[in-house]
Amino acid sequence: MKQLEKGNSLIASYQRGRNNLLSALLLSVVNIILGAVEATFYFPFCAWLPYQFGYLGILQLMEFDALPLVSQRLTLGYLLIAVVALVVLLLCWIFSRKHFGWLITAFVLFSLDLGVLVWSSVSFQLPELLLDIFFHIWILVILFLGLRAGIRARKMPSHISAEPETLGEEPKAL
Repeated sequence: MKQLEKGNSLIASYQRGRNNLLSALLLSVVNIILGAVEATFYFPFCAWLPYQFGYLGILQLMEFDALPLVSQRLTLGYLLIAVVALVVLLLCWIFSRKHFGWLITAFVLFSLDLGVLVWSSVSFQLPELLLDIFFHIWILVILFLGLRAGIRARKMPSHISAEPETLGEEPKAL
């Protein structure tokens, strides 16, 4: 019975990691929309680079006709980078339901995102990014705990079904 409880706990931790990934992804999209409507705030619990590229692309898109051709292509490039980055994170969330390796990919991407965020904060002396850095660290910790739980669940004894293919389901005792 303790094995079953441990399996349930591991799966719940793994799901928390996946849920946080989805939350960050959705808030990134919301932030880009907020930028498009010229809101004066945004949510720090998001992927920073896709938000920055999307926001910059949308700002330039509002003046698209007045821009020279090179700037129009750059604007579309910004938007394309934002969309591709968000789609990759969405794929990580979708496929991590059955294979925890996709959560590793999301962890690496958020680590890179944090690296660029810290670099930007230090290079451009932007102390207001400290809250963003804190939330990125929080996301990474939750993803790491979810990954660790996914690896442990995979190593559960064979009488508890907690293989990567069933990480999204309840463990079953045979």
